[in-house]
This record gives sequence, structure tokens and C-alpha cells, in this order.
Amino acid sequence: MSTNKINPASVNANQQLNKFKKVDSEKSGKAENNSSVKSGIDQTRIASEKLDISQKAHNLKKLKEIMEAGKAALAEEPPVREEKIAEVRQKLANGFYQSADVKAEVAAELSGLMSRMDQLLK
Repeated sequence: MSTNKINPASVNANQQLNKFKKVDSEKSGKAENNSSVKSGIDQTRIASEKLDISQKAHNLKKLKEIMEAGKAALAEEPPVREEKIAEVRQKLANGFYQSADVKAEVAAELSGLMSRMDQLLK
């Protein structure tokens, strides 16, 4: 002879769930009654309202997309290469980056980058 045990916690949970369902259905019935009364007002209001997103918001969205693309590209970059770091440190110590040629090249790159960013934010 087998006996089925009923877990009191599961019975209690089911009772609580049924109570919530009952309360929820009562609320939705009231909401339907209220919505039918308000529907005439809401339809008039909806017809006269419009959404206007500013240019600044559009620019911020573009900037966010650019940042996310940059993060994704950065995540794909290979790990740090110690030999390159040692090379750059040596060049710094020797004054390589203080030369006029290097400064001009860096300035040109920054100018191009700023120009592209301005175009994207327009």
C-alpha cells in the first residue's frame, strides 16, 4: 500500500497563487470599465500629442553606438605584448616622441579623428 504525501508548502504556495490570480482578474475587470469611460478622452489626447526627440538626444545615441563599437573592438584586441611596451619605454627614454616629425604626425591623426567625430555628431 503506497501513500502519497502532500507537501504543505506547495499547497500553501498554490493557494497564494490562486489568491493573486483572483485579485489580478478583479483589477483587470475594473480597469476595463475605467478604460471604456476614458477612451474618448484618451483618443483625443493621443491624436494631439506627438513625440519630438531632440538633435542632442540623437547625437547622444550615435555617441553611445560609437562607444559600444569601440568597446567591442577593444575586446577583440590581442593581449598586451611586453616587447612592444619595452620598445616604447626605450623610445620615451631616448626622446623619440619629442621630435618635430612625431609631433606633427600625432597632431594630424588627432585632427582627423576630431573631424570624423564632428561629422558623426552632426
